[in-house]
Amino acid sequence: MSVALYLVSFFLVALILCALFLPVRLHLVLNEKRKSISLGWFFLIWKADLVSRTSELRIFSQRIISRKMEKKTKEKRKKIKEAKKKKKGRGFQLLDLWREKDLLPRMLTVILRFLKDVLKGIRFNRLFLDADIATPDPALTGTIYGGLYPVCASVSSISPRLNLEVRPDFVNQIPRGKAEVALSTRLINTFGAALRMFFTLPKIRIIRTILKMKRR
Repeated sequence: MSVALYLVSFFLVALILCALFLPVRLHLVLNEKRKSISLGWFFLIWKADLVSRTSELRIFSQRIISRKMEKKTKEKRKKIKEAKKKKKGRGFQLLDLWREKDLLPRMLTVILRFLKDVLKGIRFNRLFLDADIATPDPALTGTIYGGLYPVCASVSSISPRLNLEVRPDFVNQIPRGKAEVALSTRLINTFGAALRMFFTLPKIRIIRTILKMKRR
């Protein structure tokens, strides 16, 4: 019995470690014919088609769940707003943190460091952009194109995986184009950044501040 329990525990630990170190892949495609987003991790793949408004979950390439995404109507949005208004109590307001002048900068510093650590672990597998810059004002179109072109040229020269192309369109008034983004990260990077943020934040003081604001 102990040997079986040991083997099961070893298998679970190995599975968790593999899941933490395996990449999480995000793939976004936007063009005239296709608008989709997919998220893959381990043996799971979630995909949403924004054109047909359908989403599905696949395990080992086998479709497990498929559903139609509901579109919020004006009546539904109105009901949601009315339901929020009916909630009693003022609750916690994020803007109240501005009154804590010494606590807020420290929180922002820790949060910005967390975002920086997360972004460090993101790898761009492919970044493609092909856009026609167009506005109602030709002068504005030229100004925007003049500012974007050197940036796109610099980014494209970094790696063949990065390809950004922009062109001015002085005829149309609405910008058009297509884009594809494929990036990946590992959960261990996000997990480590979250742990650093957790131990760095002044947790007790934050809780006391929130409780004090709720009493107001």
